[in-house]
Amino acid sequence: MTLTLWSRSYDDYQIRRVADELALEIKKIDDVAQTSLHGGRTRQVRVQLDKARMASYGIDPMQVAGQIRAANRELSFGLL
Repeated sequence: MTLTLWSRSYDDYQIRRVADELALEIKKIDDVAQTSLHGGRTRQVRVQLDKARMASYGIDPMQVAGQIRAANRELSFGLL
């Protein structure tokens, strides 16, 4: 089965979020083997560093990059 979501009032990112929630609900249905999403904008985060402020806290850009890398992990737990 293929579902197509569209809207005149929501942008592609907002529709993608709705599709994510819908996919989670569909996965709860017995005998559903797989769901996949295509299209829409995925979440992105833009980081702008303030050199003066970072210097006042004694933080360098590589520390920030390391923290972002550490937080940007996808982990699986349990058995599939």
